[in-house]
Amino acid sequence: MRHQEFIDLWAMAWRQTRFPFMHHFIGSESVDLRSMDRTYRVYHHWIEKDEPKLFHVSAEITWVWNALLSARFATTEEDMLMDIYGDFGTHEDTAPPWLRMDIVLNASTPYGSDVPLPLLTNWQKWVEEVNATVNPILADEEFWERENPSSYAWLGEPEAKISFGPQGQTYLQHVSLESWQGITLPRHWDNPDKVDPDPGEQLVKLAAKIQDALGFWRESLLFLIDENDLATED
Repeated sequence: MRHQEFIDLWAMAWRQTRFPFMHHFIGSESVDLRSMDRTYRVYHHWIEKDEPKLFHVSAEITWVWNALLSARFATTEEDMLMDIYGDFGTHEDTAPPWLRMDIVLNASTPYGSDVPLPLLTNWQKWVEEVNATVNPILADEEFWERENPSSYAWLGEPEAKISFGPQGQTYLQHVSLESWQGITLPRHWDNPDKVDPDPGEQLVKLAAKIQDALGFWRESLLFLIDENDLATED
């Protein structure tokens, strides 16, 4: 599988979920000229409908297609083993490669707006809400072991970025939640009897999980806003 094929599969998977409140931006790709690794990054923004924008909500998806993957998919598994081991390599078997996809849920305050730093109780309620609604979706280890036993997954803790006013006021600027999922990639065989599953189904399920998590992430943000601040916005 070439890198562009994987990019196209991800874009198709996101479209197939048909989530009505998401805007898909064209991704950007950069190449490290030293290692020849390819870094791909794409943003999916939540579109508000007739509601004040207390936060700009988005999901950032990033992965690194390293030079080893590019070299491996430039030929077949049999030829790769031949190059590495010689004649005996054709009798060796390999493990399917996998790609780490980094997922960051973001929420930032609109430009020019000042959102006071939440009280400790508000922050604790928000973290509890994230743990109860968002985390189970992104960290469904049983799901991923069942759907993709050879992959890995990780989930971080909610983080915040704050700023200070001229009189020492503290304002909330941005909150985020990082995670990543491993996607198993199909090997390219000379032998027609050897066929690995296409990753399209994995990507469709991952896209649906991200969109579900992003919806709960957006709803949880109300726990960060004090009622007085909401009255001020109105």
